[in-house]
Amino acid sequence: MKDSYEWGPPPPQKPDNIPEFGFAKFTETDQSFVPIKEQSRVGYIHYVKRPGWEGYVRCIGEGCEFCNQPGQKREERVFLPGYLLEEARIGIFSVTDLRRPGSLLPQLERVLCSDEKVMITVRRTSMTTFKVRTQSLNPGDDDGEAAIEQFRKKCDAGEINTLTVTPAYTEAEIAGLSVTPALCAR
Repeated sequence: MKDSYEWGPPPPQKPDNIPEFGFAKFTETDQSFVPIKEQSRVGYIHYVKRPGWEGYVRCIGEGCEFCNQPGQKREERVFLPGYLLEEARIGIFSVTDLRRPGSLLPQLERVLCSDEKVMITVRRTSMTTFKVRTQSLNPGDDDGEAAIEQFRKKCDAGEINTLTVTPAYTEAEIAGLSVTPALCAR
């Protein structure tokens, strides 16, 4: 199981020159980002596999049609937004709640509970283990402050919710899908 996944290529710039947000993925190469700690959210997803489509769907809680289906375990995730330095956009990482040696969340918690503004660099070393490094940001360093501030404002105004980056499909909607998006491919 992946600790995070991506939703295709970075989206185009919005007219107000603030990059749209989307999924971000930890891979075998370093991924550096400035976390937007206060906008992280805990949410739940289901992995759904149907003929012609497979992937993650957001659990809507009460009334979720996947919660009542055999084999459709609800999985907890931390949706952590960050400014992706190499891509100059906001990305949302989906992090499992695994607590094994080398798991990502325990390594990130130390950093996220700090008040220091840092750049986090993550590299996936296997499907469930990660190497995390941090570096303090100095005045003048590219920290994506303008994009982060716009993202914060939109979150505070209710225009953006980090949980909604995972689609909340119904069975009927999945039946109408003909391709598996990159977000969902295993």
